[in-house]
Amino acid sequence: MDELRTGHHLVEVTLNGRPATFVVDTGANVTVLDAPEAEAFGLAPRLGMRGAAIGLGGSTGARLWSLQELRIGEVPVRQRTIVTTDLSQVTGALSRVSNRQILGIVGQDVLKAHQAVIDVAGPTLHLLEADKTPARGSGEGC
Repeated sequence: MDELRTGHHLVEVTLNGRPATFVVDTGANVTVLDAPEAEAFGLAPRLGMRGAAIGLGGSTGARLWSLQELRIGEVPVRQRTIVTTDLSQVTGALSRVSNRQILGIVGQDVLKAHQAVIDVAGPTLHLLEADKTPARGSGEGC
């Protein structure tokens, strides 16, 4: 993980074969991609799967999408869906601070499924792979 001066932690992910930078958010229930990016990552909409996302900025529309692959570093993530919503306030502010384009949030769904251990002082994200002991989310960049 990379730590920003704001205290936020960034991880490199691969979503349907494309690299992206996400922020780790232990307060987010689900993993989210900024809505305008869905088509660029080749996501398939799940019909009838719309809802709302509620956060510090209020409430906004959200949609569930199917995905083929999500990896955090070298660790394959088990889930095959991701939520999209307008993350422009979060991603815009953090992108300016980090000088990197941040496109999403890694939330509790992934962190819980992989029994995440976050070493804030490291900073390192450890994820449990299927039937394995805890493993680092990635090598140098994570």
